[in-house]
Amino acid sequence: MNSQTWQHESVLIQVKTLIKSGNESNLNFPTGFDIEKSKDINYLNNNIKGPYIFITLEVTPNGYKPEFYILSREQVKDLLYKSNQWYLSWQRNSPIKEKGVPAGLKLKWIKGEHESGTVKYDSFQNPLNGEQCKDNWDNIWK
Repeated sequence: MNSQTWQHESVLIQVKTLIKSGNESNLNFPTGFDIEKSKDINYLNNNIKGPYIFITLEVTPNGYKPEFYILSREQVKDLLYKSNQWYLSWQRNSPIKEKGVPAGLKLKWIKGEHESGTVKYDSFQNPLNGEQCKDNWDNIWK
């Protein structure tokens, strides 16, 4: 609530949840977009309406232990666009299908980590660049 005007403030939030099991580096959150749409920055500008909250659930003897990663609208848009531009630049023997193939975001990218290069692709310079999004609830309002 805005204390100056006494009007409520609201924001549209996307929530994505995955259960941790095994190798954390393989956790890949669905974004609701396919690769074809994720490479179109104008489409993302028009269709990402608010922040995303990515939740991982670790199974414990007492239930689930959640971790929350909150990315602002701009962070989600930038990360989704740049990570898929990078993915599409890989050297391949044949073209990949883009339409209808889900575009995901790896947990390590959401954590701000970069991706090392190989013979087939250059390194991915994460636009979050180590920025802390874990429990960063202020990102909802950015």
